[in-house]
Amino acid sequence: MLQSLDNNYIKQQRKEKLIINTQQNQIKNGVLQIVSDTKLKSLENIQNYDIKKLELKYCTNIIPKMQSSSITQLIIENCNIQSLKEFQLDNLEVLVFSNGYKDKTLVWEYDKFPKLKELGISRWTIDITLFSQMTCLTQLSIQACGLRNIEAIKPLIGLKQLCLACNENIDITPLQYLTQLTILEMESCCLINLDALRPLTKLQVLVIYDNQIVYIEPLLEFKQLSRMGAQNNIIIDLKILAQHPNFKKFVIYDLALPGQQQIQAANVMRNINHPITNLRKICDKFSSLKAKCSLFRFKCDSSLQINHNTQSILIAQAADLLVKMNVYEDCQ
Repeated sequence: MLQSLDNNYIKQQRKEKLIINTQQNQIKNGVLQIVSDTKLKSLENIQNYDIKKLELKYCTNIIPKMQSSSITQLIIENCNIQSLKEFQLDNLEVLVFSNGYKDKTLVWEYDKFPKLKELGISRWTIDITLFSQMTCLTQLSIQACGLRNIEAIKPLIGLKQLCLACNENIDITPLQYLTQLTILEMESCCLINLDALRPLTKLQVLVIYDNQIVYIEPLLEFKQLSRMGAQNNIIIDLKILAQHPNFKKFVIYDLALPGQQQIQAANVMRNINHPITNLRKICDKFSSLKAKCSLFRFKCDSSLQINHNTQSILIAQAADLLVKMNVYEDCQ
C-alpha cells in the first residue's frame, strides 16, 4: 500500500513538473501541445503519461531525447531539435518535422520509428538515402529541402500520397515506380514536362502549380484523375483536357494562365459540370464561387499589354461566360 502511494506520488510529481514546464498546456484527450516554452528542457519523463499526440512548437531549449510507447503522432515545428537519434517511439505512426531555417541538417535513424506511416519534413537539409528502408510509409511530404535526386524513394511502392513541393530542379524520373500514388503535389519544382508520370495511372489528385510545363498530354493516362492544380505554367494546349474520360467530373484548382490562354481556358473549362475550387481555401464553402469568378474575370492590367478595345472584349466574354454558368459577379 505504501509502495503504491509512493509510486502515485512520484508520478504526480513528474506530471506536475511536466505541466509546470509547459506553462498553460495540459494533457487533454491524449493530446499535449507545448508552444513557445523556453523553460522546457527535458522530455525524458514523458513516457510516464498516456499521450497519443505531442506537438512541440517554438521550444528552443529542449534536450533532444525522448522515449514513449504511447505517442502515435509527433509534430515538431521550429524547435532547436536537429537530431532524432535519441528518440525511441515504438508506436509512432505520424511524424511532422518543420524548421524555420533551411541551412540546418536533420540527423535521424529510421529504425527508431518502426511503425511510421506518415512522414512530413519541411525546410531541412536531409539525407534521404535512409528513406529506402521505410517501406511502411503511405504518405510522404518533403518540402523545400533542396532535393534533386530522389532515387532513394523508389522502393516505397506503398506510397499513396507524395508531396515534393518547392524542391527546385528535381529529377522526377524515379516516380514512375510509385504506381500506387493517388495524390501527387509538385508545385514550384521547375518541372518542364510530365512524361515520367505516365505509369501513375491511379492518380486522382495532381498539383503542379508554379512550374514551366508546356504539354499536358500525359494527363490522359490518369484515367481516375478528378482534381488538378495547374496555375502559373506555360501550357500551350488546354483543349487536350476535353479528351480525358473523367473530364466532366474535374475539379480545377486555381487555373490561372497568362494572357490569351485565359480565353482558351474559359472555353474549355465551361464544359466542366463540377465547380472550380480554390486549393488554398478548400474548406471555405464560398471558395467555389470565388475561384470560378477569378478564373473568368480577365485581369487586364498593364502586364498583358493589350489595348482598350481588346480589354473590353475580354471583359464582355468573361461576363457572358459567368452568366452561362449561372454565376454572377461584376466583371468591371
